[in-house]
Amino acid sequence: MEGGHVIIFPNGNIITDIVASCFLGYYGEGVLPFIYYPSYRKTRQLILRRWITNIGKSSTPSKKQGYVTHYDPRRPWTIFQWAYTAQKYIKKLPDGGKLNAYGLTNDGTEEVARRSLEYFDMGFNNILSIYPEFFGKTQEEAINETLGAIERCEHILGRYYFWAVQLSFGCHNSKEDISCNMKDSLALTEAVRKKFPWLVIIVKSSIVHPYEYLVEMQKYVDAFELVNTIPFDLVFPGQKSPIPAKGGGGYSGPASKEMVLKYLTGARKVLSKDIIMENSIRDLEDIKRYRGIGADAIAFCSVGTDNPNKAADFIEICS
Repeated sequence: MEGGHVIIFPNGNIITDIVASCFLGYYGEGVLPFIYYPSYRKTRQLILRRWITNIGKSSTPSKKQGYVTHYDPRRPWTIFQWAYTAQKYIKKLPDGGKLNAYGLTNDGTEEVARRSLEYFDMGFNNILSIYPEFFGKTQEEAINETLGAIERCEHILGRYYFWAVQLSFGCHNSKEDISCNMKDSLALTEAVRKKFPWLVIIVKSSIVHPYEYLVEMQKYVDAFELVNTIPFDLVFPGQKSPIPAKGGGGYSGPASKEMVLKYLTGARKVLSKDIIMENSIRDLEDIKRYRGIGADAIAFCSVGTDNPNKAADFIEICS
């Protein structure tokens, strides 16, 4: 299968044509319990060896406890708490899709940056992701909090490692009303662009964001990652979600394929910036379809944990 196109930015940095998105945790350390599986570790090593771009799970500027209990490796017994809550809020559906209401549990961007330094030094081609929180804050407070988090990442990692950041505005498990956060996210991205003109900005958005929003956003960003998981009620209207969390969780799988393809096709027509396309990537045919509508890069996530060997095939064949 013919490869895609490496995304090259003016500063000389690149994003590979195949991207690991959230598959390896925040910075390459891996995701429980998959890090204990030989096939997962093998694919992780392939990502490292091939220098595949790894866009991490999103952290919030301040430490946050979501729906899933945080696992602390310094306290091994907490893995049982994690396992109990994870099975409640991360579920496989009968059609092979996955439903996720993890809820942004994380130690905060600064701590993520500190821990990531070891993995950058190992050679991982990481891009850190930040989920700015607007809920319960004024716009000015949220902007200043996020700018401070980015500034600390630069201080900890330096511009050699921290040359790009992903701003994620599409988590369906957060308390923000996503359809109403467009004004705040546009103001924030503009502020990031002004304060850090050297920084490559990638925005990850949701299928609920209209094309007009994306067009306005591309004034300030260098690339998009489209799209996040799909709200359960959009994919299965009128059905009750098996996850009793806000919005019923975010879905990725066969039932949303056509919806996602239609949205991405429209986005490609109105956007001039590079697009990393993701969601419901399960086989090579999905990759062909996304490349056929103009993806500059393809990102995989769930298939990497559900079938690490298949993810490895994507890398071997497509990159």
